[in-house]
Amino acid sequence: MQSNGSSQAARVTELEVLATDLGHALQAQTEATKRANASTETRERQLAGERSTRARALSRIKVGIERGNSNPPSETLGFPDDGATLVPLDDSDAPAVPLGRHTTIGRARESDLCKGPVRRSAGATPS
Repeated sequence: MQSNGSSQAARVTELEVLATDLGHALQAQTEATKRANASTETRERQLAGERSTRARALSRIKVGIERGNSNPPSETLGFPDDGATLVPLDDSDAPAVPLGRHTTIGRARESDLCKGPVRRSAGATPS
């Protein structure tokens, strides 16, 4: 009868140890989940800020394009067919600047590699 009581006590002790270990594991998992949720919330706030920044930039670009397109014909600069347009992103009244193959904003004229139209012979392959 005493062996039955000691085996029950041993089983109770074993179950208490398991319950304690399970409690510690559950606590660690809860803390890890809280950290993951905080990280996710931080990233969501960052993405929302980036989305807002992109929306403001797009709005400024659209306004710049509209300004560039709304100039009277006498003030309109010639836009090259294969060029691009430099649109000021700050809220200034600076006009849009057409960029072409020979635009020298930020570089020297001698760095222009194409002096004329590029033509390839029939057997030439692009490099």
